[in-house]
Amino acid sequence: MAWEYTPYTIPFAVTVLCSLVFGGYLLYDAHCRGWDASVGSLAVVSLGTLVWAGAALVQVSTTSFSLMVGAEQWTYVGTPIVVIGWFVFTASYTDHDDLLSVPVIGSLTLVLGVGTALALTNDLHQFMWVAPAVVDHGSFTSLTYERTVAYYLFVSVSFGVALLGVALLGRFMLTSPTLYRSQMAALIVAAAAPIVVSLWVVLGLGPHATVELSPIAFTFSVAAFIFAIKRYQLLDLEPIARTRVVENMREGYVVLGADERIVDLNPSAQWLLEVDETVIGSGVRSVLPEIEPLLDGDDGTGTELSVEVAGERRYLAANRSALSETDEGLGSLLLLRDVTERRQVEKRYQELIEHSTDVIAVLDEDWTVTYASPSHETVLGIDPDTIVGERVAEHIHPDDRPQLRERFASLVDEPGATVRFEFRISDADGEWRVLEGIARNLLENSVVRGVVVNSRDITERKHRERELERQNGRLEDFANVVSHDLRNPLQIAEGYLDEARRTGDEDAFERVETAHDRMETIIADVLELARQGRTVGETEPVSVATVANEAWATVRTDGATLTVTDDTHVEADPDRLRRLFENLFRNAVEHGGPDVTVTVGPLADGAPASDASRGQRTDRARRGFYVEDDGPGIPESEREAVFESGFTTDTDGTGFGLTIVKGIAEAHGWDVAVTDSAVEGAAAVTDDTRAAPGETERHGDSGGARFEFRPREEAAPDVS
Repeated sequence: MAWEYTPYTIPFAVTVLCSLVFGGYLLYDAHCRGWDASVGSLAVVSLGTLVWAGAALVQVSTTSFSLMVGAEQWTYVGTPIVVIGWFVFTASYTDHDDLLSVPVIGSLTLVLGVGTALALTNDLHQFMWVAPAVVDHGSFTSLTYERTVAYYLFVSVSFGVALLGVALLGRFMLTSPTLYRSQMAALIVAAAAPIVVSLWVVLGLGPHATVELSPIAFTFSVAAFIFAIKRYQLLDLEPIARTRVVENMREGYVVLGADERIVDLNPSAQWLLEVDETVIGSGVRSVLPEIEPLLDGDDGTGTELSVEVAGERRYLAANRSALSETDEGLGSLLLLRDVTERRQVEKRYQELIEHSTDVIAVLDEDWTVTYASPSHETVLGIDPDTIVGERVAEHIHPDDRPQLRERFASLVDEPGATVRFEFRISDADGEWRVLEGIARNLLENSVVRGVVVNSRDITERKHRERELERQNGRLEDFANVVSHDLRNPLQIAEGYLDEARRTGDEDAFERVETAHDRMETIIADVLELARQGRTVGETEPVSVATVANEAWATVRTDGATLTVTDDTHVEADPDRLRRLFENLFRNAVEHGGPDVTVTVGPLADGAPASDASRGQRTDRARRGFYVEDDGPGIPESEREAVFESGFTTDTDGTGFGLTIVKGIAEAHGWDVAVTDSAVEGAAAVTDDTRAAPGETERHGDSGGARFEFRPREEAAPDVS
């Protein structure tokens, strides 16, 4: 076997070497970043070039006829590999998945495969070429033959498929951004070199018509591929990747030229702005006037746009950045993101907060208010803007601050933790309101950055709870009396009734009747006590003198005397005020002696009757009144105990008289206090401290007892 050196030996060897290096690089890249259709198909092209160029190198470097013929046959193996690999690359690169289907690739492989099979078996049938012979060129020899119709059909299909790939690139290049156009131009150059050279050879225009020079052109193709990879990131920035990402991304983008004209925009941007591709080439300021502040700002700035689209308000978060950090002449990129739904949700929550009856506030670590909901004004009468920046502790009741401070400190130390609490806070009028709330630590939340406190006014509920407690207490008193106090007279009545049955003694029946009267008295007092504990509903200006005289007329007074020093009016329920006087008068008359004197009058700072009788509700008309007597008086040590239910030392008393008085006073919102009377002696005293009828023993320091009734001073509600 003889070998010869020809002018084409080195070029073919260089092509073989370039194919090996380029193929190895592609395999390494696939190993590092993963295998995809583009890399794989280029690797196939490199493999086909290696087979084609290697066969051509053997053909021009050997003097053996049989080896020349065998090498020529192997060129028909490399050619379809290159053509099919190139077609797959261009179809995947330009997103023509329909051309990558099994029927299309299978048909193409079948047609070119038949040509390859005919070439490999040409010695048997000579369908591809005939009359092969060796041609002497002087310095070297080469193989020549006559081409048949089958050969030209095979070459035509190969050229057609290769040109189809170039057409796909050309069409896609026209609709792609500048970067991708340059990338695809490099690819077209890579394909054009072997196509042009092959056509040149087929037409017999080469310096040596019998030498297949097409593989040498692949050296330039490899150079073009490498240029596209290094300069335009061929394997990183595929237009197909760009197309798939851009067309399916939810955010819209608008590419602007240096003159602020629209160069490109994706479908999302078209939908967000309700425009189409016809705006390409138009000035962005005319298409989207709202964008002007963003265009006039620095690169990287963002803003929120409000645009009218199809009769609806749409909110867009917009950001502008330069296409190149080094070349401002390339233009800029606008990114648009639809935040309409988020704004609607924020507005919905804002409406809920603004119309909520709950008091919502956001505090920092130092209890400083950073946000206060509008409900502060409806619940507390405080303008929310006036308390932002203040420390909330200044408005909380002093007795509640230590506990809240401790719980707040522990809450701040636990991100995301929650805590419940009750506290008293002053409203705009300086009155204490009771709130129950829940606080959550959102200090680490990037939006809230604070402790969210949601509170609800439960002042009325607390009042009802205390009223329920008082009612339960009265029920308990009633049960105690029924179960205990009635037991003694009932037993007495049963004993005397048995005696009367045995002896027929009339005195025994009288004692039974007395015991029954005693039980009736106890039951009446207990029922009265239960009734008088109810809170007064509607009130009206009432004459104290009138009601006192009416009450005096309904009480057995014997020789006692009532004196009304001056009339005054108070806001009261007339019927229940009369019962208050009846209990006080009965207490005085029954236990202060037949000649006790009871005095009723306004307190020193009370309003004249003339003012109140005209319906004027001045502060002076609400100062109250007093009831005093000249009886024995009440020891100072027992003045608190006299109002306790059942407190009595009299065997005939129930101990409920002054308890009923206090219940009526509290139902009106009055405070009742016991002091010494200005007159000597006292008869208006509680059952257990009064003297027996006819006695004149004195207990006061300066005279009888004096009961003063005043509107209750406002105090902090009790939350215990």
